[in-house]
Amino acid sequence: MQRYLLLGTAGHIDHGKTALIKALTGIDTDRLPEEKQRGITIDLGFAALDLEGLLLGIVDVPGHERFIKNMLAGALGIDLALLVVAADEGVMPQTREHFEALSYLRISGGVIAITKCDLVDEGWIELVEEDVSKLVAHSFLRDAAIVHVSSKTGYGLKELRSELAEAAAQVPEQSAEGPFRLSVDRCFSVPGQGTVVTGSVASGEISCGDKLQLLPDDVSVTVRNLESHGQSLSTIRRGQRAALNLTGVHFRDITRGNILATPKSIVPSKLLSVCATASRYQSRPLKSRTDIRFYTGALETVGRLRLLESNALSPGESQIGQIELQQPVCTVWGEPFVARGLAANEVIGGGQIVDPRAHRVASHDTIRLRWLRDLLDGDDDTRVTAVAALAGARSWTLDELSQRTGVTNGEDVVDRIEERGVLCRFNLKGSPRWLHQEVASSLEARLIGCLNQEHQAAPLSAQIHLGKLRRHFVTLEPAELLTHLTQRLSASGQLRIEGDYIATAQWRPKISTQQTQLLGQILARCEQARLTPPSAGELAAELHKPLDEIESLLEVAVSRKELIRLPDKDTRDAKAAQRARLYLHCEAERFLLDHLAAQFSETTEWTISQFGEKLGLSRKYAIPICNYLDQTGITTRLNEKRKLNPTALG
Repeated sequence: MQRYLLLGTAGHIDHGKTALIKALTGIDTDRLPEEKQRGITIDLGFAALDLEGLLLGIVDVPGHERFIKNMLAGALGIDLALLVVAADEGVMPQTREHFEALSYLRISGGVIAITKCDLVDEGWIELVEEDVSKLVAHSFLRDAAIVHVSSKTGYGLKELRSELAEAAAQVPEQSAEGPFRLSVDRCFSVPGQGTVVTGSVASGEISCGDKLQLLPDDVSVTVRNLESHGQSLSTIRRGQRAALNLTGVHFRDITRGNILATPKSIVPSKLLSVCATASRYQSRPLKSRTDIRFYTGALETVGRLRLLESNALSPGESQIGQIELQQPVCTVWGEPFVARGLAANEVIGGGQIVDPRAHRVASHDTIRLRWLRDLLDGDDDTRVTAVAALAGARSWTLDELSQRTGVTNGEDVVDRIEERGVLCRFNLKGSPRWLHQEVASSLEARLIGCLNQEHQAAPLSAQIHLGKLRRHFVTLEPAELLTHLTQRLSASGQLRIEGDYIATAQWRPKISTQQTQLLGQILARCEQARLTPPSAGELAAELHKPLDEIESLLEVAVSRKELIRLPDKDTRDAKAAQRARLYLHCEAERFLLDHLAAQFSETTEWTISQFGEKLGLSRKYAIPICNYLDQTGITTRLNEKRKLNPTALG
């Protein structure tokens, strides 16, 4: 199977990068008229080099300092570097800046080419080579081969091809598993074809006809055709240069730095947790809260770096920090970035993304910093556990794991951790979500504490409506997770649940002597009324008491199983529903069941009107009583009719 890797050039302007690529591949990567006219590379150029079983996609970058953002757009995502230094000039400012940028990209190796060797003598070349060796010492290129070449005469090209093949063989095999991701570096329209975008495939693979998500604007697109270096293909995978012909979007609505990804695999964020390293070529420390130009993929934007472990980074030092950006970006765990000064056009640092969907972490928060370190350096299990802990009350799904941890076999890893009791699973509408077990336990403890506070504030209430607790859990995501937490507590015997009402297992209403007497009047009135009890509002008016006090006493009676709360009337007005609420005396329920058995056989079906006629009830009472019978399983509803369940009445 053919292997694919990406090679990026780097070096000062006019050091012969483009000429060298043309000499190696026969392809002139300068495609713009302005590039031809001025004789310099302005934007990215692309070529391919076949190295017997390995196709090396080459990204040629501009060397001029004014076009450094274009250089970074091409360099981010490459597997190998070709550092180009002209023999007649040696190491120059852009040589250093390009090399500094490459040092943050987690590249495993590369080759160094000393070009224009036909212009100087051997002694001078040796001095240049010594200068280059000092530059790359203690870096990813410290063991790289240094090849002397001349694009004009062809000298050294055969050796350069051989060294490139050797360096490529040392690059670890990269799997094409996981979601597809490509950062757009060019977009244009082709007559008869429509929108075309190009970029380097960072992960996964894609086929003609597949759906993709264009981010950060969340536009659904379809891949019509695929090409790589001018060749039509049915599938393109990680490590290849790709041109995608898309439907569903106009080319003017796409910009450099947009991401094409497998749907639901990436969520944009303005806040990133990172491991930042200060440039070793800077004389000043990199201070916390420094405004930066942020580069990753083919994107350039502006943000602010906040360090979490100290106030400044000395040259070459690293630490955990967070970057708050002006616009949402789509990054993944482990993705490299480069930072340049906002005022001075120079690289001031770089590093890698630790959490691409971060929540704000306070400085010197040792617990979260430990989790971020685990996310940075840990194995698959450790990283997934760290993400669960960092997510806090915001539960997460398997869709997030590839972006946030780099783990592609997420289901296996999560199952393994869950078996150890570290993760807590919740099934919400058939979709599993997880919380860290420590987070779930903390939320449950807080729920019990908040419920006790509500009990003390409403001592007459036998139960508290779940809605009253939601204000204490505004960070819980999604909100319905609160219901699942109460169910867990109920299963463990710590809570009692009745519909949307809950209470701690030990709670009993606290009722005074005067309130006991008032409750006796309420019970007597409800017992006397049988199947036509007064509503809560009517009781309040009769007894000249506040509605809330009457309802609290009614709920006490419900908790003692002296009264039965009938289902509320459908209304959006909560206060109106409270006033209209009906409660049956337990003796009235026995009366109701006796009459049901007497009036209706198991095969008889009836409407609400027929039910009301048989029992002498208006619709005001017939509807909530029938709904109660449905709710308790005594009857079964068949469209507009009902019938008794055979075993319901014993």
